[in-house]
Amino acid sequence: MIELIQYLHMANPLTAEMEQDVRKALQVKELTKGRHWLREGEVCNHITFIERGLMKIYTEINGKEVVVWFHKEFDAVISVKSFFKRVPSRLAIQALEPTRIWYATYEDLWRIYEKHPHFNINGRVITEEYYTISEDHVMLMHLPSRERYYKLLELFPWVEGRIKDKELAAYLGIPSANLSKIKHDRYPARPRNKP
Repeated sequence: MIELIQYLHMANPLTAEMEQDVRKALQVKELTKGRHWLREGEVCNHITFIERGLMKIYTEINGKEVVVWFHKEFDAVISVKSFFKRVPSRLAIQALEPTRIWYATYEDLWRIYEKHPHFNINGRVITEEYYTISEDHVMLMHLPSRERYYKLLELFPWVEGRIKDKELAAYLGIPSANLSKIKHDRYPARPRNKP
């Protein structure tokens, strides 16, 4: 929880009373690898902050998994439309590693906003950060597959080695075999020394 409170202070300093109300609203949960935090069709009732671990947001289209993005330590995670519009989510959120999260309910968040209008600035700063990242994702998807992969690594180097190829291919919108070829071309096998 300390990291989350620090994150909120960095977005916009909290008063002592605001921090106390945020701490009261927060709950903690441990998710095992593969556990869903949100399933498609459910209403997203929680804004979530990852203390440690990795989650993906995804959907299925015509029986094919499409990954929207991955969230890691210190990221906030929600199904945006479902959370703010109070409608069933078209997305699912799943832990890809054992994950520890802190979360607050929609109702608790709004109570904090109403009691502490200054906290709306924290919400706005965080929203701006995620809209900026969202724009990067949209632009990325319009690049040819090879450039898309290279640009992804440039923007988000942490995905390399942490995200399995199957998941990464589902995000990039390319077959796993194509991703393997792109990676092979980037990191060709070293010749073996002959005895």
